[in-house]
Amino acid sequence: PPPTTMTSHPSSAPAAGTGAGAGSTSGTQHLITQAYFDDVLAENADLFDIDTTATEGQEQALSETIDQLSSQGMALDHLCVEFHPNSEEGRAVRERRGELETALATLDGLVQGDGGIREFENEQEVDGVLAALRAVASACSGGDGSGGDGTGRGSIGAYPALALFKSTESIFTLMSLLGIVPLPTSTTGTLDGNDCADISNDREKILKATCQTLSSILSPPS
Repeated sequence: PPPTTMTSHPSSAPAAGTGAGAGSTSGTQHLITQAYFDDVLAENADLFDIDTTATEGQEQALSETIDQLSSQGMALDHLCVEFHPNSEEGRAVRERRGELETALATLDGLVQGDGGIREFENEQEVDGVLAALRAVASACSGGDGSGGDGTGRGSIGAYPALALFKSTESIFTLMSLLGIVPLPTSTTGTLDGNDCADISNDREKILKATCQTLSSILSPPS
């Protein structure tokens, strides 16, 4: 199921399965958003008077929050919890994570109610879809493209990216994109003239990019 957006939470995070911050469930765990985690992180820093301008304080606040939410049955593997949002690396990682969420939302927006893929409005939208597919593939494979500068700095990491992908319904979107080019209707197993007339070069490019993205997701992270 998709992550549940948290709008508020009590000063102490709720017990698993109860309260506004419980979120949606994944097995026996509960999914929370990155914003919810960061809000609890800030609350804990205030509650325990932790100075998060220093690295030691950032690590203490992260440790307190991870222990608290983990003990309450919250799933954290799809979140950025290694770096504090006050740190340069923490800001960069959260920015990359936001870009991945945007890419997933772009792809999900292509699917119609019947599971088919809607028509593209223009070439710019096609380019955006291809960029979104590349972003998902890069993040889920741990490629340095998710770091933006080729150094890997700010990279989400393959496993958190895969966990985020798993927490959404985007796998079904990719399945729909595999059908963007119609299967042959002729008895020979090849596309006839009418089939070919309905296939645009854009759809072929998106099909190829979708296959590459799925291959990156299903391959062991680098």
